[in-house]
Amino acid sequence: MEAVRQVVLDYVDSAYLIDPKRVQGCIHPDLAKIGFVWEGDHYAAYRMTYHELLETVSTDNQDGHIPTGAPKAVTLFEVLDQTAVVKLEA
Repeated sequence: MEAVRQVVLDYVDSAYLIDPKRVQGCIHPDLAKIGFVWEGDHYAAYRMTYHELLETVSTDNQDGHIPTGAPKAVTLFEVLDQTAVVKLEA
């Protein structure tokens, strides 16, 4: 269970700390991420590949908009042999 929690923290810390090596160690290259962004009056879905994620975490917090010590909480709902259900609040 702790290993799963650490993977999630590595994922979010890769962006917070501008450290793409953390993503390389915890995210599979076949990643197919779907996220949501607020567009005026609604949320719009967007897709992201592994390489796009690496680009994003390499540059996202260069302006320091995510402060040191920003809150992050990991809730593990289910951990199986090859999958896990996790909620990340960050």
